[in-house]
Amino acid sequence: MSWLVVDPHVYVLALIAAALALRALGRGRASMVVTAAALALIVVAGVLPTGQIALWSLESRFPVWTGEGPPPTGIVLLGGAINGLTPYPGSGFSEVSGRFFEAVALAHRFPEAKVVYSGGGGEAFRGSALMIALGVGSDRILVEGWSRSTAENAAFSARVVKPQPGEKWLLVTSAWHMPRAVGSFKAAGFPVEAYPVDFRARPWRSLDIGIAYALFGTAFREYAALVAIASPGERTRLFRVPDAAKPISKGV
Repeated sequence: MSWLVVDPHVYVLALIAAALALRALGRGRASMVVTAAALALIVVAGVLPTGQIALWSLESRFPVWTGEGPPPTGIVLLGGAINGLTPYPGSGFSEVSGRFFEAVALAHRFPEAKVVYSGGGGEAFRGSALMIALGVGSDRILVEGWSRSTAENAAFSARVVKPQPGEKWLLVTSAWHMPRAVGSFKAAGFPVEAYPVDFRARPWRSLDIGIAYALFGTAFREYAALVAIASPGERTRLFRVPDAAKPISKGV
C-alpha cells in the first residue's frame, strides 16, 4: 500500500478547488456542500485528535519488548529508515530511522543473533554497510534487498532465513506499522516477536495542524493497508514469491 497517498492537505485543497469551480458554474448549493466537506475534513484531521487516537490504537496492540526468556536467534529490521533514492552519502535517514538504530543496539546487546535487513530500492544494501561501520559483524547480516511492500518483506525474509521450530526472531519496525507487519509475517509462516519502536501518538495531545494532518494520514494509510491484507486476494499474494526474486545474499 505504499502507493496510497493520504495527505489531508491535498484533499482539502481539492475540495476547495471543486467548490470554487461549482460556484463559477452557478451551482451554489453543490458548492456549499463541497465547502462543508472541506471544513469537516479540516476539523476531523487537523483539529480533533482523530489521528492521534487512531495511531495510538495501532501502537498499543503490542507491548514494549521486555527481553524475557532466551536470547533471540535473530533480528529482522524492516526497511524505511534510509531513503535509498538520495545520491548523497550520510543524508538519507528518514523520519522512521529510529528502527535502524534500535536494531543496531539490539545487535550489540545480543552478539550471537543474526540480523536480517529487509528493504528494497537499495536500502538494505546501503543500510547493512552502515551497520558494519557501526560495529555489527558482516558475517551476521543477511540482506533481503528485493521487497517492495510489507507482504514481500515477510515472504522474502522467510526465504532468506528459513526459520526453524523453536527459534526466536525479533521483528523491529515502527509501533504503528507493527500490526500489519506481524500479520504479514504470520501469513508467510515466519513466527516473530514484536519489538515496536518509534512511538508517535499520545491521545488528546494538542498539536500543530500540520503534525495532526501527518498523524491522520499515517493512521489512515495503515488501516487501509490492514483492510487490504485481510482480503482473500492479499492473503494469496503473500505467498507468491517469484523464484527470480529469491534473495540469496548472505553478508555483504
